[in-house]
Amino acid sequence: MTRMVEENRVEIGTLKALGYSDLEISRKFVIYAALASIFGGIFGILLGSNVFPYVINNAYGMMFSLPALKIYYYPAYIIQSLAASIICTVGASLFVLKVELQENPSNLMKAKAPKLGKKIFLERITIFWKRLNFNQKVTLRNIFRYKQRMIMTVFGIAGCMAMLVTGFALLNANNVVIGKQFDNIWKYQAIVIFNDEHNEEDSKEYNEALNKIEGYQNSINIHQQSVTFSKEGMNKQTVSMYVPQDGESLNEF
Repeated sequence: MTRMVEENRVEIGTLKALGYSDLEISRKFVIYAALASIFGGIFGILLGSNVFPYVINNAYGMMFSLPALKIYYYPAYIIQSLAASIICTVGASLFVLKVELQENPSNLMKAKAPKLGKKIFLERITIFWKRLNFNQKVTLRNIFRYKQRMIMTVFGIAGCMAMLVTGFALLNANNVVIGKQFDNIWKYQAIVIFNDEHNEEDSKEYNEALNKIEGYQNSINIHQQSVTFSKEGMNKQTVSMYVPQDGESLNEF
């Protein structure tokens, strides 16, 4: 937005010379910045609220049995995000416009004079500076000459890089969890649940059938039950209780 205002100096000067007010001249840039923020915010809300949750849910669904995903919108967060986006873009435009509109129309219709070149800190380190070629010297001077652009570039690239690293970190974290969960914690390959009507004869037939399966090694009988804990001043907690028939061999599973 700062560059856009600076590139339209001649147009702003012409409109000001023709008698247009500062508010009328600013309207074009303010509307442009506001529309970019609003449409970008709407796109981000739709993508972030409707696509990313399913991606994350599918990733965790490979490890855990999750309930059906329900999408909820949080108006407070949405309004805060849109407001922050609009303030940043429109605020930057208004700040630059205020500086530009203070000049006379005749000055605005002329090309903006380049900033004065000053010696940078690296030039004072003669041993280092002499070893650089002409292009390298010009590049370094331009970097430190336009400090605003330099800061925006550094923080912009740093922010994008942080997001990339975060994405790979999440991917690696999920992959590590899968290995630890199914190799170190859960060592069994299958669970068979009997109904309430089964008896000892059914268990005997089941064990005989198990022994005929190729690759079968061992099994353990476990009673599973859903239990709710309650305590005054705390929310109720529902957990699954497992009672093994043989507690000593539980670690194998």
